[in-house]
Amino acid sequence: MSSTYPDIALHKFPLLLLFLLLLGSTVSCAQSTDDTDALLNAMAIEQGDWAADVGGGDGDYTIPMAERVGPSGRMFAVDVDHDKLDELNERLQENEIEHVTSVYSVEDNPMLPANSLDAVLVRNAYHHFTAHESMLRHIKAALKPDGRLVIEESIDEDMVGASREAQVENHDLGIEYVREELEAAGFTIQREENPLMETSWGIYWMIVATPA
Repeated sequence: MSSTYPDIALHKFPLLLLFLLLLGSTVSCAQSTDDTDALLNAMAIEQGDWAADVGGGDGDYTIPMAERVGPSGRMFAVDVDHDKLDELNERLQENEIEHVTSVYSVEDNPMLPANSLDAVLVRNAYHHFTAHESMLRHIKAALKPDGRLVIEESIDEDMVGASREAQVENHDLGIEYVREELEAAGFTIQREENPLMETSWGIYWMIVATPA
């Protein structure tokens, strides 16, 4: 046991031990997933831009993106989970953010306006796509000719080299699969960061792509 905690007989206090372990894990996670600036910088969004967070859940990245584009811009928060969008809408009201449009999408279409977006973020959601070919086609159609698609995923070291199906089942995805799928969908890879960061539960990577 780390000397960070008092020298006490933790085996006599199982609930306390569990709490301390969870606390240490939470701190570690918070410190190791601070990738917001890297992703927003890769998107190259600025005041007045239009952008989308596809699979963004309750808005951990949507809100910083909305702050980056400002009230003169427009954000689209896309998800298939209605409850997550409800949570996001509550956060938007609390923060008095009015330039975000919540989009309840379907599995094969993010329901985004055509030829209008400067950037799209798909963070830790691509491996959930059950129809990635269709999703990429629709995202490509939504981007401006010089728009940027930024995808971030993670993979456990033990899953490197495994089949796509095995990786997805483990909530992982390797960069090589996504690179191939982007190119097949008509994107040009502009930049790769592999690793983008390393955590105790996996390696995060990032791809930046533009419509070909």
